[in-house]
Amino acid sequence: MPLAVFMPDQPLKTRTIVTADGRFTRDSNGAEMLFDVHADPDELHNLAVLDPDSSLRTDMLEVFVDAMMHANDLTRTEPVSP
Repeated sequence: MPLAVFMPDQPLKTRTIVTADGRFTRDSNGAEMLFDVHADPDELHNLAVLDPDSSLRTDMLEVFVDAMMHANDLTRTEPVSP
């Protein structure tokens, strides 16, 4: 049986992109996490919630989308670098 049957509220996919400035994660349920790795190296303050209109989020979304467009889910065996 698919995992979604046993855990319907859990996301089926989670994707993360890490750059020199931040870490951005989005799951298939639409939840996001965004951390400024310079100002918050311990990743305690989720900017996706605290400051959803931040320029860091805009920049990270662009990198995230570009990386996802280049990813090939059928043959990828290791992380994709943007």
